[in-house]
Amino acid sequence: MAQFERAVSRAAMMSLVFLLAGCGGGDSDSDEGKFTVAGTLSGLANTTITLRLNNGLDLILGSNGPFHFSTKIEQGGSYAVTVQTQPALPSQTCTVTNGTGTISGDVSDVVVNCITNKYKVKGKLAGLNGGTVVIQNNAADDITLTANGDFEFATPVDSGAAVKVTVLTQPVTTPPQECTVKNGTVFMGAADITNVEVNCALKTFTIGGTLSGLAASSTLVLQNNAANNLSLTANGAFTFTTPIATGSTYAVTVLTAPATQQCTVTNGSGTVVDANITSVNVTCVNNSKITPSATIGGTVRGLDVPGLVLVNSGGEKLTVDSNGKFEFATALQRNTAYEVTVAGTPASPRHVCRVTNGRGTVGSNARVTNVDVTCEADRFAYVAHPGQITALVANHETGRLSPIAGTSTFATAPGATDIAADPRGRFIFVAHDGKDAAQHAISAFRVNAATGALTAVPGSPFRSATAVRELAVDSEGRFLYAADAGNVSGWAIRQDGSLAPAAGTAARVSEFAATRAGKVTRISLAGGYTPCAVRQPPLSNTLFAVSATSAQLMLFGVDPASSRTEWRASEPLVSGRYCGSAGDPHGRFVYVPNRDDAADQLLGFIVGADGATLEPLALTVSSKANTYALPASGARAMVLRYNRRDSELLQVAE
Repeated sequence: MAQFERAVSRAAMMSLVFLLAGCGGGDSDSDEGKFTVAGTLSGLANTTITLRLNNGLDLILGSNGPFHFSTKIEQGGSYAVTVQTQPALPSQTCTVTNGTGTISGDVSDVVVNCITNKYKVKGKLAGLNGGTVVIQNNAADDITLTANGDFEFATPVDSGAAVKVTVLTQPVTTPPQECTVKNGTVFMGAADITNVEVNCALKTFTIGGTLSGLAASSTLVLQNNAANNLSLTANGAFTFTTPIATGSTYAVTVLTAPATQQCTVTNGSGTVVDANITSVNVTCVNNSKITPSATIGGTVRGLDVPGLVLVNSGGEKLTVDSNGKFEFATALQRNTAYEVTVAGTPASPRHVCRVTNGRGTVGSNARVTNVDVTCEADRFAYVAHPGQITALVANHETGRLSPIAGTSTFATAPGATDIAADPRGRFIFVAHDGKDAAQHAISAFRVNAATGALTAVPGSPFRSATAVRELAVDSEGRFLYAADAGNVSGWAIRQDGSLAPAAGTAARVSEFAATRAGKVTRISLAGGYTPCAVRQPPLSNTLFAVSATSAQLMLFGVDPASSRTEWRASEPLVSGRYCGSAGDPHGRFVYVPNRDDAADQLLGFIVGADGATLEPLALTVSSKANTYALPASGARAMVLRYNRRDSELLQVAE
């Protein structure tokens, strides 16, 4: 603006010089027979204009009003007044009217009119994430913006005039955003303004509070979110230097306390909403006044769904929703007794949770971290029939069966040969042979961890090139393997449970077996004991097999040191067709589905305490019989969906 004013001052001085020069000696004898060219200037805005007469004489004008050229023109001569230099600060366009003609006397009707040029204000919006932002120029000309990109104000601005782009209305979003303007306060020059920036970002707020009790000449160092160190040497209000975006969490902790004091933080964590945080309290006390205390915590294992409630001495409750570490919020003073007990468990599936190392006495400042809570949940069992799945609850303590709550049968593709579950219990897969090639498929279902209900995954059933007879899932739940009469094919299990053919996994069964190196143990069985579908529970050294010819359930033991397999017992099965079994992961209970198309039952057995006998298992509360009636016949195969506890134990065992 100062440059603009200096330019105007110089132009005015030069104009004055020319005007004075034009006034001197104009009536001398040498001007006899000559005439003056003059006119009127209007519209000039605090700048200068240069006029020219006949391409020879320039006249600089700095103000509106009458003007005349100092040089006169003889009678009969022509004249032409033009604009030699347009006004620049501000930028204007001046036009000449009555500016040409032939001299017959003094000319006084030349008119020069100036109009200030107008230019556009343009820019770019960035960072808007939902909502709308309204911007203005010079408190008017509103623009409502809903998407990032270029914008342009509708009303042009005079050259030399002020431009002030501001935000009128901030976007209303959750979490809230704040938009700011860059390059938005300038004076309009001689071209469009194109570099205005409106940048939107989450609003930020400061984190602070009050310090009390700090000893004189001491230093306390705080941190927020394990960074942004703040050194304090005096009591009173404090504020961290780095603001936090709205919606973000904060956690104020003590990094370094004075050697003779202990400093604690209260109200030190939370989530920033839409205001500065000023409620953090830091209190320092001398070590001599501190009674040692410690928090009580430990580890939860085997929790299948949220809903575990623990209680500590004094009635403090803690809700735990997942496996892993836990810690009660209240610290107990030294020599205080503590006892952690279970106050509540998830109802579906039913959990039994037991506490070990849950009782003791706080002995020092060290935290108690060895409380172990081990949960075990009832398991969901799934039986595959032709075109249908039966969903059951298997009591993990007694082995008894009951239908799941609500609908307990789920439709699937025609035919059924085998059923499998992924190791994390997320999905159930069913193999189908069908009556023709068009029905060769694998169905996939997502398991509701709380109710056991099944929901078909997107794309199910997945067509197979061959009739699938058996299924197996790898230990990480990434691949499903399907075997037909002579081949093994692999399917990749996606995050949603849908299947995609896994390249390079198909192999002849004989070729697959030939790649397995190692010692083979053979057991000679009595005539008629033809084994079918040998199964080993993942947490047991027990093997189960079913004889398809003599209708017997066979029990084998495996020596974990030598891997030697030995015969232990067999148990006859009622009349029917059998091939396969399912059991709990610890090898305590085993279920044998009757594959006969006219039968609708499961048989249950329990392994004796000596591990070498099989005894009938009462499968319902109301009956001692080891038979469970199913809602459909032809139970082709059965699988138990294990909870995470089983997976964790299996991983530890490895």
